[in-house]
Order: sequence, then structure tokens, then C-alpha cells
Amino acid sequence: MTSNVTIWITALLTLAVYSFLIKDNRAFRLVEKFFVGLGAGYFAAMGVRNIIQIGIRPIMEGQLLPLIPFILGLMAYTRFIKPIAWMTKIPIALIVSIGAALTLRGSVQAQLLNQARGSMLPWTTANNIIIALGTAAVLSYFYFKARSPGPFDGVMTLSSKVARIIMMVAFGIGYTGVLGANIPRTIGQIQLIFGKWIHLIPGF
Repeated sequence: MTSNVTIWITALLTLAVYSFLIKDNRAFRLVEKFFVGLGAGYFAAMGVRNIIQIGIRPIMEGQLLPLIPFILGLMAYTRFIKPIAWMTKIPIALIVSIGAALTLRGSVQAQLLNQARGSMLPWTTANNIIIALGTAAVLSYFYFKARSPGPFDGVMTLSSKVARIIMMVAFGIGYTGVLGANIPRTIGQIQLIFGKWIHLIPGF
């Protein structure tokens, strides 16, 4: 076995996480709490550093613009002082409204306009035909799923079957992509445990 302390700690923590595959246990819960606590401490330290570097230091150098977010941040803590607790609503309202506006703008651009533009293709290649007909079939499946009987029942039934096939293929590709992205991480942990830690794999 290796004498590297870092590899020992990493391997033991990895085994503790994988022990959840057998059943829930104290080792897994300990590592889970350690991970959450470490993450919370890291982000708290990053927040303090950002306040000092982006807020306090520029203000001490004579810049007045950082005073605005600094004051708004202080106002968020007024909720602990009952007479002026109402002031905490101001920064929260600004954060929610600006965040909602930016999210809505990005969502409309990425999830509506770009996708609509990307599906409006000339029927000159097989790929374009599949994209256009697949998009139309899936949209009709959701928009016309609850419909009254009519002369287009046969077409809508066929369209619904095609839409289900397309969605299953799309979900399968998405799942495969996520799985494929995590396989190299798993291989890396296996190499660390059986190669660098206990040296069962030659070449490590």
C-alpha cells in the first residue's frame, strides 16, 4: 500500500461513499456531513473574501459605487432588528426582480427563440426533415393530447406514436450522455483505490 496520506484519505472517503450501495450507514452519513460542512465553510470564506476585495477595499480607496451593494447587503441583516426589519424587503426585492428578469430573458432567448429558429429548417436533408417533423410531432402530442374526436384522429394517433418514440430516444441519449460523463470519474476512483492505494493495477 502507498504511504501517501492524501491518497489514503481520498480512498477511505471514496469507500465510505460507495458503502451506501450496500445500505445506509454511519460512515456514509459522516462523509455526507463532512462534504456539506466543507462546502458551506468554503463558500462562507469565499463570501468574506469577496466582501473585502470587492466591497471594503475599493470603498477605502475612495470608490463610492461599491457602497450601494454594501449598504443593500447590510440592510438584509435588519430583519434581526424588529423596528427596522421592514428594510430587509428592499434588497430581497431587488435580488428577486433582477434575477427573475435575467432568467426570463435568458430562458426566452435560449429555450424559445433559439429552439424555434433551429427547428425552422428547409427540407433539403434527412436531418432537417427529422428535426422539423419530430418537433411538430412532439408539440402536437402535448397540445392536442386531450382532443375531441374528429376527422384527423388517424393522423394524430400516428403523430402521438412518433412523438413518444422521439421522446424516448431523446431521453435515452440524454441519460447516456450523463452516464458517459460520469464513467471517467468512476474509472478514476477505481484507479486510485486499486492502483495508487493498494497497487493491484500495474503502472500506478
